[in-house]
Amino acid sequence: MLSVKELQGLVDRIRGGSMPMAEIQGLLQHQSPLVRVNALEALVGAAQHDDGLLKELVAAARNPMNNVRLMGTTSVAHVAMACLFRVGTAAAVEAAKALISAWPELDRSDLIWYLKSESLSID
Repeated sequence: MLSVKELQGLVDRIRGGSMPMAEIQGLLQHQSPLVRVNALEALVGAAQHDDGLLKELVAAARNPMNNVRLMGTTSVAHVAMACLFRVGTAAAVEAAKALISAWPELDRSDLIWYLKSESLSID
């Protein structure tokens, strides 16, 4: 397990923009939810032009490992959903809307609240 300092260094590298996409993709399976969230957010721009990365975001939203809560009711999966809306392509928005429809009913209102709190249009 990484120390807090090592985790912060990894997050800083992700956010710095110099980490190769392949390495960021590998971090989608990292044991730390914080690292996974930062990796998801780092994929948004590139996923606008790469269907493979878009599929990675969809898979992350579905991955049970990402049901872990970050704060309150917000989970890593919720952040993955926000990333899909931020990608903004027709395919990404269509995938996100389909996922919302299939989202577990008990968590759907929390997901919608989170997306709206992020000023994302989900209609």
